[in-house]
Amino acid sequence: MTAKALKGDQEKCLEAGASDYIPKPIDVDKLLSLMRVWLYQKG
Repeated sequence: MTAKALKGDQEKCLEAGASDYIPKPIDVDKLLSLMRVWLYQKG
């Protein structure tokens, strides 16, 4: 998550090894969906 999303930040974060990217304000449904995906893959 990031407080200040700038153009190109998502690509930079993913290239640096982040699992995913979600800027504020948080879309709770999207956040929960991403968490389900990542928890399923880790488990």
